[in-house]
Amino acid sequence: MKLVDNWRQVALRSHSMRAFYLGMIALWAPELLYRLLGYDPVAPWVFFALANILFVYGPLGRLVKQPKVSG
Repeated sequence: MKLVDNWRQVALRSHSMRAFYLGMIALWAPELLYRLLGYDPVAPWVFFALANILFVYGPLGRLVKQPKVSG
């Protein structure tokens, strides 16, 4: 397996990677908030819905033309 030349730029700037990172945060946020606060400050379904929206956006973001980053 060979990585693209500018993999760091792609990992930071591409739509699909941003959606993946935010989706993972949305999945873990309710658990972390509960452990820190001892209660759920927001209904868990809100984060579940947000994570699903982001996981749908990720593959769609792969189809968006993004400017080339010089590597």
